[in-house]
Amino acid sequence: MINSEEFYNQVVPDINNIKGYKITYIYWALPTLNTKNMESWFSEITDKFSKANGTIQIIAPLDNKEQTACKNLDYWKLPKKYSHFEKEYKEKIDTYLKYFGCEFESHKNWYIKTLKNHNDMKFILTPLIEIYKNHISLFFININIYSNGVMRIELVEDLENLEFKDDLYSFKYNMMEDKLYPRLFSSKKRKYQLSDILQSKQLNDLIKHIKFQTQKISGKRKLTEDHSFQVFYLTNLEEINKSKDLYKEISIEDIFINAPIMNWDNNKNLAHLLAHRYKNEYIEYINRASIYIVKPSRHMENGNIQVVSKIASYFFSTADYHFQKTFIDELQLSGITNLNISGEKDILNFKNWLLRYKRVLMSVYRPNQLSSFDLYNNLEKNSYFKLPKDLEEITQDEMNIIHLENDYKKDLQEQKMNVTLLIISLLTIFSVLNIFFHNKLTILFLGIFLEGLLIYYTFNTKKPITFFSKIILSILFMLLIYL
Repeated sequence: MINSEEFYNQVVPDINNIKGYKITYIYWALPTLNTKNMESWFSEITDKFSKANGTIQIIAPLDNKEQTACKNLDYWKLPKKYSHFEKEYKEKIDTYLKYFGCEFESHKNWYIKTLKNHNDMKFILTPLIEIYKNHISLFFININIYSNGVMRIELVEDLENLEFKDDLYSFKYNMMEDKLYPRLFSSKKRKYQLSDILQSKQLNDLIKHIKFQTQKISGKRKLTEDHSFQVFYLTNLEEINKSKDLYKEISIEDIFINAPIMNWDNNKNLAHLLAHRYKNEYIEYINRASIYIVKPSRHMENGNIQVVSKIASYFFSTADYHFQKTFIDELQLSGITNLNISGEKDILNFKNWLLRYKRVLMSVYRPNQLSSFDLYNNLEKNSYFKLPKDLEEITQDEMNIIHLENDYKKDLQEQKMNVTLLIISLLTIFSVLNIFFHNKLTILFLGIFLEGLLIYYTFNTKKPITFFSKIILSILFMLLIYL
């Protein structure tokens, strides 16, 4: 087994030499959207992002769902200070848009078929940029919008631009010359500005902007919390595994995925380290919790980004369905209370939304290959998220409690109304009796008798004659108004 000295002196540097891309898939949704207005919402929000200054490519499946339409928009301009990076900047964007844009989506659609009533659009935003002395690094954000009210953000990071800390979980902040920051929605010109804030802060700010625009269009509806999955698409693991005897007993990807939670000197049992592993003709993947490491199952001679594009389009074509299903299960399990949903209308909208979402998920995924279907079964079987069998009972109990609370509120309101009507009717009875009788003693006793009956039948729940009481009150009111 690897000891701590070997881990820090050999393993950490080797993992920092891994080539590939880290893609973080973040899901959120608007769970109280009225399902009858979903298509108009989808049209409105996609129109907003289509016109956003930050968008540089729009991707939308055509009606037959087997082809993809792409539209490229003008790139943002670099500040004059960095005009010498212009050529490299454009080449990197062109390459990214090809392999993570139109071609990626077309390749992904080859593995699955979707229904015509399920719409989705993808928007690739102008990248965040880090400038080093002789190097320019690009970090991309993609937005996916589904017609069922779900949003997905993809944070795409080239591992050559990232350096892991010794825990192999977090990243170092390298000294850089500048950070270029795009204002996606507020800028009138498609031009970068220099930023003094940290890179992570930039990402958080941009995601907040995207969420704000989404809520603004959606009637300030509450968004769910983020549900994220990290996938490392790696291309040179085999080279590293073969280069040293250190990785004969345990491969470098096993170390990578176990590093954040293991003390290597104290873990002598290899079985405790190995996570779920899967292999088919296209890919191999290893999984622990919401982190996945994916590599090609056969050697590919193309460049790094081409290989990642191919394995990612295959893996994600199936994993997206699994990620969405996990997301909706987690959302349902979190409960109505955690979502701050109140009122019968919002509850009904939430339940309708859940039902529509599940129907779309059940019908949208059509694997084109047996290997895709097998991959999905493996993802589901080895998922770290296990849905309790009694979830439906829990949500039904939750609904019953809400209905009881609403009924209780209605009863209180009715009682207040009854007391108000009672007071008015008590005064009205004496006024009406005074018209027909002149003897004050007769008016007093008859009034007390009638009022006693009215009080008895108003508050006696065993013998309710609410309808009859209302008729009496109506007659008395009419007489009073007439007189």
